[in-house]
Amino acid sequence: MSQALSGDQLRAYLERRASGDIKADELPMFILQQHQTDNLHFNLRFEVAADFVSWALPDAPWPNPEAKRAAVPVPDYPLDRALHEGANPAGEYGGGVILLWDAGAYRLLEADDPLDPQAMLKAIDAGRVQLWLEGQKLRGGWSLHRSGADNAWVFEKLRDDHADPEANLPTRRPESVLSGRTIQDWTGFDIESPRALGDRGDEGNMYGGRRPDA
Repeated sequence: MSQALSGDQLRAYLERRASGDIKADELPMFILQQHQTDNLHFNLRFEVAADFVSWALPDAPWPNPEAKRAAVPVPDYPLDRALHEGANPAGEYGGGVILLWDAGAYRLLEADDPLDPQAMLKAIDAGRVQLWLEGQKLRGGWSLHRSGADNAWVFEKLRDDHADPEANLPTRRPESVLSGRTIQDWTGFDIESPRALGDRGDEGNMYGGRRPDA
């Protein structure tokens, strides 16, 4: 896979991967969910073997290399929930509204065999994951690395042809890559959170706010 898939192609790809119908030479998937609970955040998930390894992002990601985003490790997520969208009962795990904001394939940039799940696990254990994303919105090289104490991580865009300091994607493209709906379509709530909409690219917003729910 060398370019973003169309909507129908993306759905077919995600459905196959989530059901275990996996081709030996096919790149694994990533998903990026927008999650509205009592706070609005993003869940970044990478397929590793039979689950998604996951981080929660209090701030929206966008392809500005200067916009570093705090990433909080959260529990693994089942593959068969890859296409899940909609409202879940409040108070339950994953309660609130979940939207599939971006999805596609990913590969490791620093691995002898990027298709080997153990390579991803070793990179996570080492605290340095260099990725190439082939999503609908997030493209090119990205870095996910441990920073500081308390297992804090940072997610940021690498400098390449897909970097764009002006591309505030959460504001320009708030819709689901599958349904075309937005969080507001489900909730009827006019979301004005600058953290969720990504309109602050300064490094100072990295660690503010509450720990997001998974």
